[in-house]
Amino acid sequence: MTGTSRGTAIAAVWDLQSVWSQAAGHLKKQAMRARAMALALGVAAAALGTAASQTLA
Repeated sequence: MTGTSRGTAIAAVWDLQSVWSQAAGHLKKQAMRARAMALALGVAAAALGTAASQTLA
């Protein structure tokens, strides 16, 4: 393998790694957002459940 083709191969692999890394970062951000939303909805449901039980008592 010559220097130029080796450099081209390394650049191609680096580009692919960059694409995978960006995709992983995007998916991680989506998962964190979904967890935060689930937590907020859980807290809201607990608060509404408590409020409902207080008004029915």
